[in-house]
Amino acid sequence: MANGADAPNSTEAALAHGLQQGLSLQRSGRHADAERLYRTLAQSFPTHPDVLQLLGLALKAQGKLAEAEDHLRRSLGANRAQPHVWNNLGNLLSSQRRAAEAVLAYREAIALNANYAEAWIGLGEALMDTGDLDAAEDAYQRARTLEPQRAAAQIGLAAVAAKREDEQTTDKLLRQVLARDPNNAIALHNLGVSLARRGLASEAAGLTERAIALRPGRPDMLSSHAFALQLKGKLDAAAALYRQALARDPLYVAAHENLSRLLWAQGKHEVFTADLDAAIARHPNSTALLLTRGSLLGFAERFADAREAFARALRIEPDNAAAHDGYARMSAEFGDDKQAVEHHARAVSLAPSASTPRANYGHTLLRFGEVEAAVKMLDSAVERDPADQSALGILTLALRAANDPREFWLADYERFARPVEVPVPRGYADMKTFNAELNRTLDALHDTEVEPIDQTLRKGTQTLGSLFDRRIEVVDRLRERLDEVIRDYIASLPDDDKHPFLRRKAKAFRYRTSWSSRLRDSGFHTTHVHPKGWISSAYYIALPDEVGDRERKQGWFTLGDPPFDLRWNDPVRRYIQPHEGSLVLFPSYFYHGTVPFHSRTNRTTIAFDVVPVSPRR
Repeated sequence: MANGADAPNSTEAALAHGLQQGLSLQRSGRHADAERLYRTLAQSFPTHPDVLQLLGLALKAQGKLAEAEDHLRRSLGANRAQPHVWNNLGNLLSSQRRAAEAVLAYREAIALNANYAEAWIGLGEALMDTGDLDAAEDAYQRARTLEPQRAAAQIGLAAVAAKREDEQTTDKLLRQVLARDPNNAIALHNLGVSLARRGLASEAAGLTERAIALRPGRPDMLSSHAFALQLKGKLDAAAALYRQALARDPLYVAAHENLSRLLWAQGKHEVFTADLDAAIARHPNSTALLLTRGSLLGFAERFADAREAFARALRIEPDNAAAHDGYARMSAEFGDDKQAVEHHARAVSLAPSASTPRANYGHTLLRFGEVEAAVKMLDSAVERDPADQSALGILTLALRAANDPREFWLADYERFARPVEVPVPRGYADMKTFNAELNRTLDALHDTEVEPIDQTLRKGTQTLGSLFDRRIEVVDRLRERLDEVIRDYIASLPDDDKHPFLRRKAKAFRYRTSWSSRLRDSGFHTTHVHPKGWISSAYYIALPDEVGDRERKQGWFTLGDPPFDLRWNDPVRRYIQPHEGSLVLFPSYFYHGTVPFHSRTNRTTIAFDVVPVSPRR
């Protein structure tokens, strides 16, 4: 009797001992040994949830992600009521950038244990990746309520603020974390990223370097430090660091994008995607890498190669809306209206609530002369997002093509586009003296060979990062005066809740981004809109004498000129002659550009986008 009664206890004891031994191996980093042990246990306990889930974690630690997921799901099949396993599954899915699936897993964990702070944090991160910032903020707030001293929750809230471009809140939250824990590597890194976005290169580089010392080898930290070095003008060192990040994570899209853009700006146009191409050769089924390649090659106007990249992505994921949209746009560049329309329609059907695929579809329809269909499609885009500047911009052109009087209501180029003489900044005798110093200061920031790949200037350079946040005294003096001019401009706008531009009117505003452009001989800006702005601008610092040519209008600012040939006799709705010390303000969705000029003198400007600041929800 005793022996019979003791057998089950002996079996359970062996299981418990084996699990404990496996955990000890995992804690010491011996994941392969732990895997072998768990597989042995699984022979006797093939459906035991603890054996299955721990084996899954050992497999994950070795990069065997498909097997890891299979074992975690088998553990949940044996016992669904395991919040920690749902959380581990969410972590695994998040690590593979499968955010929507991760959200479901974390919600299962929370449904079983509403006080599971770690799952709330994971949920917040996954929701951020899906773009649902409000829900992500709620998840992080819940985690912080459950565990007020948990740094990860506050770091998550800072990440939400950063996504909203609220750098002041981002800075405040991260510095609070660092006040409690000066060696929190994630907070150091994220604060460095925030400062880099604002162009504060030296402080950003110091913080990201400290983060790397605490967490050596993390690809995101290496990439962020590379960007900070890039801001400091250390371009070769930045490229080397991007490559270090990619050696550790060849699928890291952000590092690929930044490295390719850097190489392009250095004039290395023939090889600017070489590192990305090598990664795709090793990971041919990575849709994310293929979409990145397609976008970059599209910017480089290598349309055939770009279309092939999108085609390859579609062979892997036939229902990928972004791939259909990209393939459609590249087909339009070839004049292949049949393929363009077919794939635009598919993109719209796959993302019915999004405005961007509809705006791009409307763009293509107008390009091929389908004016009525273009207006209808663009109206539907604006219905989905009334602040979609790209949709509004192409809609103004479609309305013009349709002889629709709404064009003049939507795009009143005379009333809404306004040249202004900027008052002389504090501490300077006159504008000429000020602009000369400002121009000399900007010389050090124009440190690349050519224009950025995705920008509109041709034959020139553009500064990196947010110019107005760099704490440069002469720039700060200009910003003081610009603040005054912008306030006056906004105050002069009429109130109209039905107008897409005027309905966003608010007393408070912020600069979303700011930069300097410098054009040399034969330089110009292609006609374009600013997708993420509300009010855009051009401040003129140094101009060639040729802008005085009122007949040829060299270097003049243009409004209303379409980005493709619509066979209009006079495509420009309004020309504005620039003057040193003057500023032009206009709605961000107005198509605008410049007339090419021929001169030995550069044309230097500062531009910025302003967005309204609304009360917090």
